[in-house]
Amino acid sequence: MQGPAVELVEDTGNTDGTDLVHLLAAIDHTTGVVLAQTDVHGTTNEITRFRPLLHDVDLAGHVVTAARAGATAVRNDAR
Repeated sequence: MQGPAVELVEDTGNTDGTDLVHLLAAIDHTTGVVLAQTDVHGTTNEITRFRPLLHDVDLAGHVVTAARAGATAVRNDAR
């Protein structure tokens, strides 16, 4: 029943550290395959991008693990 892990990843395509890109990704625990990925723009954060990231991922019968941002997103939806 293990499902995807959701992680915030920071990456830059160059060696000087400029143009840092923030990505939120859902990764399969078993295979390491990225199931979904989205930008976390400077005008938003990973909390608001959490649900849209998983919208098209089949989660039936699976448990999703996430850092604090994912837990906050789910808790906010439950209110």
